[in-house]
Amino acid sequence: MAEDLNVSQAAVAQWESGKRNPPLKKAKEISDYLGKSIDKIFFNIDYNNMLENKKMKAS
Repeated sequence: MAEDLNVSQAAVAQWESGKRNPPLKKAKEISDYLGKSIDKIFFNIDYNNMLENKKMKAS
């Protein structure tokens, strides 16, 4: 992933360990690379799932 995003392995390791956060532009690149929203990747929030659950409860 580091090579594909043009960053160092050390940068990715710091992001993964929580020591540092990527810049917003890089976070968007990570999101695109992984095919997941920034919210899901960094905050473990799945808004699409939350909306579906609300719709089901409203039915």
